[in-house]
Amino acid sequence: MRQAQLRLAVISILALNQYVGKAQTAGIVLDIQTRLPIVNVNIFTDNNKTFTTNKAGRFIITTTFGSVTITHGNYIRRILNRKEMQDTIFLLPKSITVNEVIITAKAPRISPDIMKSVKKSTFESAQQPSGMNFLGWLRIFEKGYVSKKERAKRRKAIENY
Repeated sequence: MRQAQLRLAVISILALNQYVGKAQTAGIVLDIQTRLPIVNVNIFTDNNKTFTTNKAGRFIITTTFGSVTITHGNYIRRILNRKEMQDTIFLLPKSITVNEVIITAKAPRISPDIMKSVKKSTFESAQQPSGMNFLGWLRIFEKGYVSKKERAKRRKAIENY
């Protein structure tokens, strides 16, 4: 009988301790985009108590409450009830919205003859001089030298990308 009373007393103390521990809620308020802490966020409880976050964005609510309203000048106000409260609260920044602007333009028309002449002149200027180049092998020591095989591989990879 004495053991049963002792067990009942211990269970009652533990249950009471859990209830008292729930009176204090701690957490941090972060910006949802940057994940950085927000300083000086006001937290209003439904029983007219006010709490503010510190430099690290942390807060401690020392009273019991049913719901809180979280406000800051640069962020959208958020209302949470006790069940929704977590240790990390994210706030969405207020953004300045501008009406949608659509800019369109017509592409300039280029005649096919001009395009052919541009391609032809580019091809002609890119041709290598004819004849043997006895010192051409020295190019392998250049910093940006890439072999023909490697250039062909790269070109093929870019075309298939």
